[in-house]
Amino acid sequence: MRANFETAGRYHSNWLNMMYPRLKIAKTLLRNDGVIFISIDDNEVHNLRKLCDEVFGEESFVSCFPCRKRTAKSDIPFGVSQDYEWLLAYARSARFRACLEGGTRKYYETKDLPEKSWRMHALTKQTSASERPNSFFTMVNSRTGEEYPANPNRTWAVSEETFRSY
Repeated sequence: MRANFETAGRYHSNWLNMMYPRLKIAKTLLRNDGVIFISIDDNEVHNLRKLCDEVFGEESFVSCFPCRKRTAKSDIPFGVSQDYEWLLAYARSARFRACLEGGTRKYYETKDLPEKSWRMHALTKQTSASERPNSFFTMVNSRTGEEYPANPNRTWAVSEETFRSY
């Protein structure tokens, strides 16, 4: 096996030629009701999608899921960061139907707010007070008066105005 250098001029072609037989084998190993999930970054996702369409068939494409691989703020020029990679899903059979547990949001109801369903969700964002000054404030529980100051390294996910409207 040789290294696949981008400077060789056939980088993508070599990569596709390496992947094709592996995907063919993977397809034969799948049960009839099986699904394959393939994790890949931005560099080759479009090529892999075309290759998988050929091997598994376009009709067997289930989805291309974005997967967050990092949450740190970008420190690279222009503030652009590759925070996501992709998870391609292909079924062995076009008749595949996903049955995923937890695929829907779970809402709760309480006696004190009978007409307002709620769900659990992160209340902070990874932004600073200087980036989102309207989201850096102390939350106060209107019933108990208990205060929840903002984390000095983060901000609330909503602005103070939005919070007060709840």
